[in-house]
Amino acid sequence: MKQNRVRQLAMPLLAVVFTIGAIGMFDVPIAEAQSGYTYDADAVQKGLSISPVPLNFAGRDRNQVGYGSYLVNAMGGCNDCHTNPNYSADGDPFKGMPKKINVAGYMAGGIAFGPFTSRNITPSVEGPVTGSLTNFKALMRTGVDLRKLHPQISTLLQVMPWPVYQDLADRDLDAIFAFLSSIPCVEGGPEEKPNRCGTPAGPTAVAGPKDLTTFSNQIQLDGTKSASTDGSPLKYRWSNAAGSAVAALSNADTATPIVQFPTGPAPYIFDLTVTDSAGRSATDKVTVNFARTAF
Repeated sequence: MKQNRVRQLAMPLLAVVFTIGAIGMFDVPIAEAQSGYTYDADAVQKGLSISPVPLNFAGRDRNQVGYGSYLVNAMGGCNDCHTNPNYSADGDPFKGMPKKINVAGYMAGGIAFGPFTSRNITPSVEGPVTGSLTNFKALMRTGVDLRKLHPQISTLLQVMPWPVYQDLADRDLDAIFAFLSSIPCVEGGPEEKPNRCGTPAGPTAVAGPKDLTTFSNQIQLDGTKSASTDGSPLKYRWSNAAGSAVAALSNADTATPIVQFPTGPAPYIFDLTVTDSAGRSATDKVTVNFARTAF
């Protein structure tokens, strides 16, 4: 029932958007955006004044962000689905109270619609929730579920009224994306990584074999237990540790290089550095005791 209500409420929005777009035919103040778009200055100021959360304008166009806030907070029903609960306990307008949006959970998702739960659409330390403006426009215009959370039901987003929003002009979608990219990160949400608002966890380097004593003049090192936090491939770099006896390393840019010991007995220490797709690195050491005295 809530799903039908959301869709019914969304339909008038398109007419309102077209009405706002038609305002350009009249003599109204215009705000010039760095993007080259022009926005109704009154709408920009209204959007900035009604944003329930502080905004990060670093690297963004203030007018575009303000207009995006106007579309999201004054015209769209984003808060109705993506903030749980929508309003603070002492600011529920449906109980006759002055409106106070739930700032702590603003756009963090968590409202259930049958088998679906609204998603956290706040940006994380890794960037906007859709990753890019191109992804955001694809989502809004086609309804494609970028996370594929319910493939058994549909590859398209359900409940969300993207069939209405798909007709928004590029400048409107650009503004909405700019606003959603500027709001504070909130932890939590379905299928979200832990610590999404903090420093992203780097990869883990695991060099092996640990505490090996060998009589063979050739062995294979092992870095395959190293891991990246996002599942992306790692880059490997093996080297002789500073101050260690030096051995020959073959395929040192792979997870499993070959070592050849020139002399012994001696301890040989090797450094492993792994780097993930975001450029974050981690290191580990392994010591191999070569016990053979003659060949």
